[in-house]
Amino acid sequence: MTAVAPARELAVMAALVEPSKRAIMQQLTAGPASASRLAERMPLTRQALVKHLAVLEGAGLVARERRGREHVFAARPEAIMGTAHWLESLARSWQQQLGALKRAAEAD
Repeated sequence: MTAVAPARELAVMAALVEPSKRAIMQQLTAGPASASRLAERMPLTRQALVKHLAVLEGAGLVARERRGREHVFAARPEAIMGTAHWLESLARSWQQQLGALKRAAEAD
């Protein structure tokens, strides 16, 4: 297990570090919505919202679908789940290494 996060996980974590992007993701867990609809529910301008959505889409956290003249965005939980699995794997590796270090220290 490498301690360096794969590019996808880095993109997910970088996107979710910002509170506005997390708030958008929270809104999208209730169901797909257009940028205009999201802007009605959030304290962001539509322009700012569209920029945040572009970052979330680039990280694979949201999917965009064109419906008529609107673009509708939906959460993609599999991107978060992939990052969560990577973090769990990393934590297991650290626990194994710490366990080995503890056993070595106690053996002396």
